[in-house]
Amino acid sequence: MNALQLRAIAAGALFAIWPILMNRTGLSGGVSAAVFGAGQAFIVLPFALYEYAHSVRGVGGIDLKMTTVVFVAGACLAAGSGLLFFNGALAKAAKEEVGALVIIMLIAEIFVSAICMAFAAGGITLSKAIGVVAAILAALLLGK
Repeated sequence: MNALQLRAIAAGALFAIWPILMNRTGLSGGVSAAVFGAGQAFIVLPFALYEYAHSVRGVGGIDLKMTTVVFVAGACLAAGSGLLFFNGALAKAAKEEVGALVIIMLIAEIFVSAICMAFAAGGITLSKAIGVVAAILAALLLGK
């Protein structure tokens, strides 16, 4: 297993933990999403500033192309909307339902990622199709 895969595993474990904790706050969906976003910015900003300071290219700074801005805006729109949907569900879920919600959300991520991967690769293989079907089946069984 390489370093990138280990980072992905760590991220997955941490992404699975935060909804469990957020569900226990008692905050509404929109409020919890805002607090969560602000808290993430507080944690991430020092790292981003450090990386920005060490990636400046010449006097003009980092070259932001319009495509970069469009992709960043799209990513923020998708993540922010997803956060509102998910935190809205977490705010109304009983603590026993949180695990199933996380699994369903992850299966949706797997499904969308598999479709994107198939388009990027020019088609989906049989093994990947079986994997997607297995993931959907797992979500159905674990969500009961």
